Amino acid sequence: MITGYKIGTDVKWNEENTLTTGVIEQVFYQPTTALVNGQECSIAVSEKSPTYLVRHHDGKQLVLRHVDVMKEHTNHHT
Repeated sequence: MITGYKIGTDVKWNEENTLTTGVIEQVFYQPTTALVNGQECSIAVSEKSPTYLVRHHDGKQLVLRHVDVMKEHTNHHT
């Protein structure tokens, strides 16, 4: 299995043909259940890569596969 991104990593993904961003809150390497937006959900995991619980910038939580997200590279200028 590939090593996934860490909790707190900023990520981006394509949602309805729009690139959007969020932050990884949990990383799953084995199938489990988790609270997502207050509801218990089954979390599936690939044999090759982890699954993430991501908090969207609007506050909503999403479950996303590793192949669906990219690390967000931000440039901070002072």
